Amino acid sequence: MLKLFFKLILLIILINKIHLLPNPQINANKYILVEPDLYILYWDHNTTDINFEIHVKTNGWISFGLSRHGDMEYSDVIVTWLKPDGSFNFTDRHILQEKKPKIDSEQNWFPLSLKQQNDYMIAIFTRKIQTNSKNNEDIDIAVGSPFVVYAWGTNFDPDISYHGPKNRGQVGINLLKTSNQINPNKTQIIEYKINDSLINGYYCQLFENKNNIFEQDFKFEALISPGNENFVHHIGLNECSVDLETEYLKKNDFPVPGPCYLLNSQINKWTEVTNFCQNSRLMWSDYNIPKIQNYTSDIFNVKSKSKYVMIYVHHYNPENRLGN
Repeated sequence: MLKLFFKLILLIILINKIHLLPNPQINANKYILVEPDLYILYWDHNTTDINFEIHVKTNGWISFGLSRHGDMEYSDVIVTWLKPDGSFNFTDRHILQEKKPKIDSEQNWFPLSLKQQNDYMIAIFTRKIQTNSKNNEDIDIAVGSPFVVYAWGTNFDPDISYHGPKNRGQVGINLLKTSNQINPNKTQIIEYKINDSLINGYYCQLFENKNNIFEQDFKFEALISPGNENFVHHIGLNECSVDLETEYLKKNDFPVPGPCYLLNSQINKWTEVTNFCQNSRLMWSDYNIPKIQNYTSDIFNVKSKSKYVMIYVHHYNPENRLGN
């Protein structure tokens, strides 16, 4: 009798623990941004609007948004928190050079609700898929796998304290799904190899657009040499415009691989090259996903005259540890 009683009590405790996880109002799509249940994203959309619901285990401020290159700099985010009187603050912001998020001149993300439930801050908000922002403070959502960025603070702080290197992240998510599928029996492998490495920062290299990959169905696989997995933050492949060939390469040598996307308004040869290669096509992220991962792009059979692609690698190593 004693053993049966013990099992019954244990079962009740486990069920109660499970029920502490709040039920979402939006549940068409789900992505756990921070395992096991620290930061959870839910979303749905129609042809014009997209709705988000985030559950974050904190009683401080929370932030969520989009990024062109996968880092906080130049990202389009919302920041929200509950005030002591029960009301909430919600603002559409953008981030410049990793400084405190600046409030947009035009608000294009709109709050629906914010509440604290058990250990979770729950925010529901909406925006247009295409904001048509005139000041470039907002990022339109395209079909494919754009970067989602997120951060949170553990304490209430209206000044938005720095979240540190751990209370943040980014990942490529296909927010707008299509029915297109790739036939694995009709594929061709094209290899782009980058040998050099940096301790910290961005590294860019230009390649020929072999077989015009943008007019094919394609996907991107990142193979990282053992011992360096923890230092590769994300990788992106951008399409370069025809102006790169007609304007830049006619007057300049083919760019040697090197540092790019420099902070604090620093300028080098890649500053001009990257201006010709801004059309993001594929992204790979190492944050909260397996080290070797395929991402299938939903940008299929796009007409393109581009002869070059640019691959950039973000080595994120704030402690300046050496890899192999």
